[in-house]
Formats: sequence, C-alpha cells, structure tokens
Amino acid sequence: MTIHWPEGCDGLVDIAVGHNGTFLCPNEPETFLALNNATPTFPMEEPVVWDERLWGIMRNTDGANPHKVSVIIIIVGVEEWA
Repeated sequence: MTIHWPEGCDGLVDIAVGHNGTFLCPNEPETFLALNNATPTFPMEEPVVWDERLWGIMRNTDGANPHKVSVIIIIVGVEEWA
C-alpha cells in the first residue's frame, strides 16, 4: 500500500486504511497517519476474502485549504485448489 500526501498537507490531513473491522495502516484501532510532502510505501501481507469491504478514512483538519491525497492498494489473488 502506498499513500501520498502532497506538499501543504502539513500534518493536517490524516488517513487510516483497513478492511472490515481491521485497521491496517496504522494498525492500532482509531489511529491515523498525517504527513506532508511524503509518499511512503507500507509492504504488508494481510489475508482478505473476496467479499470483504476495504475502507479508507481521510480527514482534512485544515479549515482554510482543500487537499488531495492518494491511496494505492495492490491486491494479489491466490487461487485455492480443492
């Protein structure tokens, strides 16, 4: 998973990403990441099933400016043999 905060976010835009009831990034429930001009990649191996809901929460606490952040999640499928 890669998250991009553009210049100007100044720690005022926080993000959490997960699936169903599980927080993935950050992995502590009800915690968020907030950076500025950064694009960190978080390698992870998290089992999910096809009908689980992936979610992202993005909060902009900058009352003066809009910000556009990006989250990229790559899902690698594994075929199970009966």
